[in-house]
Amino acid sequence: MIGLRGDRNRICSIRVSWFHGILKDLRFGEFARLERKLSVRILEGRAPNGEGDTVVQDLLCYFPGEHVTVECPVRMDDHTPFQRRVWTAVREIPYGETRTYGGISRTLGIPGAARAVGSALGKNPWPIVIPCHRVVGSKGALTGFAYGTGWKSALLELERGSLW
Repeated sequence: MIGLRGDRNRICSIRVSWFHGILKDLRFGEFARLERKLSVRILEGRAPNGEGDTVVQDLLCYFPGEHVTVECPVRMDDHTPFQRRVWTAVREIPYGETRTYGGISRTLGIPGAARAVGSALGKNPWPIVIPCHRVVGSKGALTGFAYGTGWKSALLELERGSLW
């Protein structure tokens, strides 16, 4: 678990889970923004035998606002072909940039499938690695993020350099 500790010791947590050395999922806890300042501290989340240390280090660099792309193998075999296509497309969105749900559907050659893209992103078990927070509504609205728009907004602000 990576804890994001605010000024009043409230913790926003991210649980990092592993399965046979491959990132199983990242799960965000309840979001709490305190005076726009959060610091990162690792509480647990290392893979067996030290596997995944790079991912944890990348996350520890990402949250203070370093321009880091968290890359690691993820197991998509248990998910639908459509979800895999969406997640692969979203993984290509550069740090600090956004795309729309409709734009992703057009990239996939399926115009009009924006809602299906949103549904696939809602099942993304690897936020930040598959940066679904970088996908916004057609007019830039912060719609649809499995862990709430507070997290989505904070992650986008962090990447734009305006959170810290």
